[in-house]
Amino acid sequence: MTLYMPGSVWVVEVPATKANVAEEAKWLIDVAVSLMRLSTSQWKGHLPGIGELEAHPIYPTIHAQPHMTFDDASTATLPGWYETTAKAVVDQNLPKIQSLASILFDPSDKSLAQRVAQGLGWMTRGRQVADRAERLLSFFTALESLLTSTDKTDPVTQTISRHVSVIYTPGC
Repeated sequence: MTLYMPGSVWVVEVPATKANVAEEAKWLIDVAVSLMRLSTSQWKGHLPGIGELEAHPIYPTIHAQPHMTFDDASTATLPGWYETTAKAVVDQNLPKIQSLASILFDPSDKSLAQRVAQGLGWMTRGRQVADRAERLLSFFTALESLLTSTDKTDPVTQTISRHVSVIYTPGC
C-alpha cells in the first residue's frame, strides 16, 4: 500500500464533535492562511495574482494534469502556488505574529479579535473558490465580519447585510 503525503501537513486541535472536526479544522486553517499571507512578503513560487484562484491548503494540487490558459498568442497563465522560504518561517515565528495568532485563535466572544478571525477565514475562502458569485459573497461576508458590531443600527452593517442578502438570493 502506498500512502500519499502532501508537501505540507497541518496539525490542528479543534473543540468540535467528531462529525465536524474536518470542517472546523479547515476553517482554522483558512484563518491561519490569511494571517500567514499578511505576516510576510517572503513567499517564493508562482504567487496567485489579484483575482486568481489560490491553491487549497488541504486538498492536493493536481500536478499530473497542469493546465495553461492562453489569453492570446503571447500570454499564458499557470495556477499559482506558494513556497515557504526560511525568511517566511522566521517572520511567522516573530513574537508579534505569535501574539496575534494567540489572540485570533482564542478570541473572547463578540470581540474585535473574533470578528477579525472570521474576516480572515472568509478572505481565504474567497481566494479559493472559482465561481465569481461565491467569491464575491465570501469577500462581502469577510467585510461584514469585520464591520459588524453589537450595534445593529450601524448603517455600514445594514448596507452590507442588504447587499449580501440580495446577492445570495437565488434568481436575482
